[in-house]
Amino acid sequence: MNKESNKSLTFLHIFILAIISSTIASIVIKVIKDISKFDMNYTIITYIVTIITFVIIFKIDRVIVNNIKQNNN
Repeated sequence: MNKESNKSLTFLHIFILAIISSTIASIVIKVIKDISKFDMNYTIITYIVTIITFVIIFKIDRVIVNNIKQNNN
């Protein structure tokens, strides 16, 4: 495989991970809104939770990909 197809694959990969993390973040925010009695702006909290979940999922994904690469060699 050439480098360009690897780059496009990683962009697609990151896009899928971002969709998954934003979905998880929206679920977490809904749960927080239901539990919390405070009426505040959840936009910043949504961004923070999305970034945190994206980083966690990305790290897990890197570990899985590295394990697959090591098993192939």
